[in-house]
Amino acid sequence: MRVQAEVNRRMAAALAHAKAQAGITVETTGYGVYQERDAKGNPTRWHGSQSLRLASADFAALLNLVGTLQGEGLALSDLAGELSPAAAKAAQDELTDAALKDIRVRATRIAATLGTRVERYTELRVGNVSLPPVPVRFMAAAAPAGMPTPVAAAGDATVTVTVDATVLLAPVR
Repeated sequence: MRVQAEVNRRMAAALAHAKAQAGITVETTGYGVYQERDAKGNPTRWHGSQSLRLASADFAALLNLVGTLQGEGLALSDLAGELSPAAAKAAQDELTDAALKDIRVRATRIAATLGTRVERYTELRVGNVSLPPVPVRFMAAAAPAGMPTPVAAAGDATVTVTVDATVLLAPVR
């Protein structure tokens, strides 16, 4: 079958090219070949596609690879950035430290206002919110020749940490 062979050929070439790039994670997903039929049920043509996911901490190298793959006839279906797990953990740790200091200051202020003291923290809950990764996806299908490299710029990511504490107050001695 020609369509299936063409999808396989393009994906093999794309995989070889992508895997040759240092620091880029490559994964194939979804593969489909199906026949289109007219209103009477007669076969008219075949369609095929396969997806390729790419991920990298080096955004410039990733964009360059995307442009190269588009030039080889692959169609880009999604391009999105995400915070790396290491950067998310570092931000969460920093936010947790700041939140714990804020809780200590606030508990001390409340105790002083009430004429009491902080005896101890009886409960402490720290929760982090994380988002699923958003990969770059390609479809092994025909794209117009001469596609330029995509233009993209990194944005800001929101990292959220929740910290709750139950504080036991006691009379000042």
